[in-house]
Amino acid sequence: MNSVRKIFSSLTLLFRFVLEVSAIIGLAAAAFCEYSLVVRVLYPFLGLIIALVWSRYGAPKSTNSLKGRAKFALECFVYGLTIFCFAMIYDQTFTLIFALIVVIDLTAMYALDLERKETL
Repeated sequence: MNSVRKIFSSLTLLFRFVLEVSAIIGLAAAAFCEYSLVVRVLYPFLGLIIALVWSRYGAPKSTNSLKGRAKFALECFVYGLTIFCFAMIYDQTFTLIFALIVVIDLTAMYALDLERKETL
């Protein structure tokens, strides 16, 4: 049973990494789409800000890494903002799938107590 938990934990962490990267790439990709200049500049800039904030306060190896409720609030804010931006610039189906994966991943992270030890 312990090996099943380890596999599930590894998959959860893998999905977390993919979500983080896809959020940044998804926001940066708005620069290359046919949107207004404001969107093509604002969303990639927002992706950069999210990457900087996440690397400072959300990354598990950071010296300033948040813990507990503060970390959960940061995750909800970052993913919520990303989902909102995706809803503005991408297909509704893509946004809903991304949001569903975020909810499943956050639930698994906290159910498996991985937010405290994000490395295996």
